[in-house]
Amino acid sequence: MKTTYRRDDFKKRFVASAPQKRVGVLIVLFVLVIIMLFVPFVRGVISRGLYVIAPPLWTFGAAVGESWDSWWGLISSKQTLISENNTLREELSRMEVLVLDRNALAEEVTRLEETLGRPGSDNRVLGRVLAGPGWSPYDTFIIDVGAEHGIAVADVVVYAGAGTIGEIVEVYPESSKVKLYSSPGEENAVLVGERLAPAVARGRGMGNFIVDVSRGSVVASGDRVVLVKGKLTLGIVGLVEEKSAEPVIHVYFRTPFNLANVHSLEVLVKK
Repeated sequence: MKTTYRRDDFKKRFVASAPQKRVGVLIVLFVLVIIMLFVPFVRGVISRGLYVIAPPLWTFGAAVGESWDSWWGLISSKQTLISENNTLREELSRMEVLVLDRNALAEEVTRLEETLGRPGSDNRVLGRVLAGPGWSPYDTFIIDVGAEHGIAVADVVVYAGAGTIGEIVEVYPESSKVKLYSSPGEENAVLVGERLAPAVARGRGMGNFIVDVSRGSVVASGDRVVLVKGKLTLGIVGLVEEKSAEPVIHVYFRTPFNLANVHSLEVLVKK
């Protein structure tokens, strides 16, 4: 008589026998380990085999490790060089403008010295930034000097002598708010390029500006843009856009420093 097994019965038997199979495998592995450890001939064969196989693997592993270290070192060095190059470039621009502005102010300031933020023998007060863009209202700085230090509304604010940045718009006893000239909608009379082409700069936010000069004006990337009031540097030209269908040249420029790196500002107080 033909016997028919149902699928469920086979599954139950298979599941029931699985633990027995696992135990059997463990016993076989245990016996093999005992043989490898305590039978000299087998142990010797395995040792010799390992000594033949292992060195190439070790060599390969060391080569891979050295290649990884070299590759990662190259990437890290490249990133470091890029960062240092950008920092040096920004510092160079700042120093170039610093020299120009110091020369421009030589006739107006008899003694230039960096104080710790309080009025002294010259007309500058150094204030520490308490909050900047991102922590204060858009395109403003809060500094730790105010009315008690001679600060007044409309005082011009500069960054480390490297160009003007904005004006005081609110004054409190021991703090002030600085509004940047680059604030959207702000307009200021400027002189553009070596030939000092007159124009009006419009703020675009976060240290960026645009100015339109008449066609035929000589303006190039790297030229200085000077604020008419005080003859202080407002920014450095980055892009000159000229279209044949338009009667003006669009000049894009920005402050010669990164606003995120500004930690102190100088206020030119009125005597």
